[in-house]
Amino acid sequence: MEIAFILIIDDDPNLRKTLADILKVKGYATLTAKDGAEGLACMRENPVNLALIDIGLPDISGLDVLSGIKTDHPSTAVIIFTGNATIESAIEATNRGAFSYLVKPYEIEQLLLQIRRAIEKQQAEQEQEELQVRLLQAQKLESVGQLAAGIAHEINTPAQFISANIDFLNQAFEESAQLIVTLLDLSASIKKGTVTEAEIKKNATLVEHFDWD
Repeated sequence: MEIAFILIIDDDPNLRKTLADILKVKGYATLTAKDGAEGLACMRENPVNLALIDIGLPDISGLDVLSGIKTDHPSTAVIIFTGNATIESAIEATNRGAFSYLVKPYEIEQLLLQIRRAIEKQQAEQEQEELQVRLLQAQKLESVGQLAAGIAHEINTPAQFISANIDFLNQAFEESAQLIVTLLDLSASIKKGTVTEAEIKKNATLVEHFDWD
């Protein structure tokens, strides 16, 4: 499985560094931002699997950052944490699409568990979306193939009809040319008065053979 990228958005530099160091040890790639604007800008420039957001940011609420992420990057998982937890903010975070809501100070093992679960869910959903995209593409290609086969059939049928008629016309013109040559020879013999029974019979035989009628 690919390395997961985690974005930490918190105005506390010590917390950002400590948490980033712990996550790096656990095998995650980390990005950090000191406020909501920097966090959203980071989201636009980097592929992020999970965002860890503090509600009490200096510029905008972490809940508004959550909404912005879910609007522009709906597949990114989000965990909200705060030192001033309320039932209202917990409900609001859930309604806006947060995976979980943790209260500071949190136990690091509890946070790591939530992170692992969030990323597993996010990656599973992403794989499902990619599978659906591939399936849709395969269906489109199948439809294009069927359409192409139908068009080829529609083109091939009149083409075969035309080809068969051209072959017939070629044969008919060849036979007509032979008969005309024979008739010209017969006409010349008649004019000279040297026509023979064999020439007349040859002409009659060709007319019958070529199915002139």
